[in-house]
Amino acid sequence: MANGVVYVGSDDYNVYGLTADTGTSLWNYTTGSYVFSSPTVANGMVYVNSFDNNVYAFGLTGSHASALPERPDPQTLSPDLTLPASRPTAKLPATDE
Repeated sequence: MANGVVYVGSDDYNVYGLTADTGTSLWNYTTGSYVFSSPTVANGMVYVNSFDNNVYAFGLTGSHASALPERPDPQTLSPDLTLPASRPTAKLPATDE
């Protein structure tokens, strides 16, 4: 779910965009086979994988994309090596092994 839209893949070969508050269908797209992955939303795009060995990408448009940050230029991306590493805070329970 992103920006009030729920994205769902289905075994009827379709990917659906539904409003989160009412479940009203906003759009759907028919892929080449069963959609077996949960849709992922990143940088203004919806990605989903299908049994036809394709990854489908859909751009968000209209009011659903207005709140999203501008997509970065892949040519200028680089890691921020100044960020501190985090440490896990939870401890795992002891096992009998």
